[in-house]
Amino acid sequence: MGARFRTVTVAVALGWFVGLTVAVSGQAPPKAATELHSASGSPALVIPAPPKPPKAGWVPPRTPWGDPDIQGSFTNKYEQGTPMERPAGFEGRRVDDIRGAELARVLQERQRLSDERAPFLAGDPTGRIRGNAEFGDRSEITKGNRAWMIIDPADGKIPPLTAEAEQRAAARAELANVGSSHLTGTRNGSRMVSY
Repeated sequence: MGARFRTVTVAVALGWFVGLTVAVSGQAPPKAATELHSASGSPALVIPAPPKPPKAGWVPPRTPWGDPDIQGSFTNKYEQGTPMERPAGFEGRRVDDIRGAELARVLQERQRLSDERAPFLAGDPTGRIRGNAEFGDRSEITKGNRAWMIIDPADGKIPPLTAEAEQRAAARAELANVGSSHLTGTRNGSRMVSY
């Protein structure tokens, strides 16, 4: 009884494996991507091809209330350590200009710096107490695909506030100070533990 059960189990497992192998081997390779290979020959970095422009007459989907419909799953998993603004040394260039080997060098340097900081992430200045690396994506920075985040405006920098925005910020700051004065008896809330 036991030998027959093992034989049937092995036959079913072998059939499943062969069927899976045939299904996977019939799939086409990914289209139009640039691969940079490591010294061992395995892909070290795959850079996706730029997107193609939409066909003439295509209209992006909209929500029932008229806003652009951007439903979906989005991730920034591989963008750990990516600066928000364009770094020094890339003046006059767009984020799409940094591709291939140059992007790979940028990402490898970012990974190296992250690895140097890793022992101190738990707050121990000596680096003896380490944080749990399983809860971060610091080991996969080289899988990123951009040198910085801001793409509009084209200079890659956060634009300065307008005069109107500066007035609103000043008004909010004033309200924060005045709003807490009745709780603490001071104008700046310095004696208050929390708001």
